[in-house]
Amino acid sequence: MKIIEEIQLKNTIKSIKKFYTDHKDLNFFYQELSSLELNSLQSFSFQHDSDFFDEVSFVLSVISSIVVHPHIVTKTEDIVLRAELAGHVTNDQFQRVMKEPYMWKQKKTEMVPEYIYHHQHYDELKIYENIFIGMIINLLDLEIEKYYNFYVSILPSIGSSFEFFLGDESIELALIKIANLQRKLRHIKNSYFYKVISKCNLNITKIQPTNILLKDRLYNHCFKFYRKFIQYNDKNLLKKDFRIYYYYQILKAMKKLGFRLDAENSKNINNLRFYYLDYKVQLLALNNRPGIQLTIEYDNVKAVHYLHLNTERILKFDNIDYRVTKSFNTIDILTIWNLYSYENIDKPVFQKTISEEEMATDWLRSKFEEVIVKKEIYSKYCPVCRSRFIVDLDTHYECDNCKTQYKFKNLDEIQDKIWFMRIRRL
Repeated sequence: MKIIEEIQLKNTIKSIKKFYTDHKDLNFFYQELSSLELNSLQSFSFQHDSDFFDEVSFVLSVISSIVVHPHIVTKTEDIVLRAELAGHVTNDQFQRVMKEPYMWKQKKTEMVPEYIYHHQHYDELKIYENIFIGMIINLLDLEIEKYYNFYVSILPSIGSSFEFFLGDESIELALIKIANLQRKLRHIKNSYFYKVISKCNLNITKIQPTNILLKDRLYNHCFKFYRKFIQYNDKNLLKKDFRIYYYYQILKAMKKLGFRLDAENSKNINNLRFYYLDYKVQLLALNNRPGIQLTIEYDNVKAVHYLHLNTERILKFDNIDYRVTKSFNTIDILTIWNLYSYENIDKPVFQKTISEEEMATDWLRSKFEEVIVKKEIYSKYCPVCRSRFIVDLDTHYECDNCKTQYKFKNLDEIQDKIWFMRIRRL
């Protein structure tokens, strides 16, 4: 997730917590849920990306000035030096030489010092405040690289049907600004300052507001930038807040679609039960996973769906920190920008950008998908891939070819209805 999106997420979470505090009773909470405004992380992001690039550009200019004239600490250490190479010798240094026989040699009829102690002064660049600047450089380098990958990924390509609500001019302007930031970052990372500081541990978990960070104008601007834009030092907290955000998006979608809250059997706000059509439904915010579990029950048959929430703009397989288990009928991955099926993670579900509310609603509807069919035929042939490798599991059917799972719901003597517990799109 981009820094600017994290800021909006934090603000939205504050609104959600206030709403819940004001509506502790579950029935009252669900009744008034439509009045809760959830800010779109998408729209806020696009509105402020350009401003954020300008802010980063200025910060990089400040860092460039620091790199040329950084704060340093002058240190002194005593070294042993050949006498002819030393300049002035203090009385204390000579007294120390007098105590070391190995530092003397005989020259004709007298003993003279061959080596002496010498005070060497040097400038130390590796101070806390400069390490902080190095951390900012690395953070911005990583952040701008993510922006670059994202904007390249949404560039319209010849022959594609991919549509995006931003015009080509907006994407082009963003890429021009990103290229300028990358150039500045390369210049800074090629400096002597960064080559020295980069050898330090730049993973500072908690920033201390030292005198230099507070009183030096240049360092203070970087410190204020960090305090303003770096919202989530704890990535686990980021994932938790992101789960809260989409949990409430799904709740609002349920309210809109006509789900009826079963307050008597609901344990708390994170474990709610509903009635919808002829289904019993449970919505659960999982504590041990960064996601949401949706359990649907019909005629004592359950389908359990897991919605994994990923905070990256561009989904990567190695970002998924869970194992696929047989406890879930389906596993989907939802980001701010798109929805993915675990079975086909390289291809997003939506070919154009839609809002977070629309994505949450579409995911919810997809788990209740039904079609009217004839059981006589589709108990022998898969309704998705037409395969004859159908397994009757007593409670439901499963296709051995495409792994689609479905249950028949009787309508009348002629027609039946299929509820897809799991559907494999072809």
